[in-house]
Amino acid sequence: MQGKETREITASQVKEYKAGEIVASEGEKSEVFYVILEGEVEIFQNNKSIRVLKEGDVFGLENFCLKKCCTTTSRTITLSRIASYHTDLINQIIYTKPQLTEKILNSIILQLEQTTQVAEENIQLGNLVDFNERVYQDGEVII
Repeated sequence: MQGKETREITASQVKEYKAGEIVASEGEKSEVFYVILEGEVEIFQNNKSIRVLKEGDVFGLENFCLKKCCTTTSRTITLSRIASYHTDLINQIIYTKPQLTEKILNSIILQLEQTTQVAEENIQLGNLVDFNERVYQDGEVII
């Protein structure tokens, strides 16, 4: 393999944050995503904690994918080292670094699970969803 396929992915910046520092703020425009090298980061939305991330976790990709400003605020819980990567690198990572892509996907899936758990604990679905069971026969019109 030559050229692009063997090129290393390099962080735009690696920064050390003290406990309690803001990494990214809700509503802010960002062209980077983050990887936690050491430490813990708490993610907030509308000032409400929605998940805690640890070493190896990735955050900030949703802003790139949704083409929106930051939808969450991230604040360090402990002394943390965090790498930031420009979002232009995401396609390169996906197409040339399958192991890294797998780590990113695992982090995102874990975060989705954590967010879903928080939602289940804080949203009463009984009032929002009709849980009456309906049984339909093959070919029966549902609409």
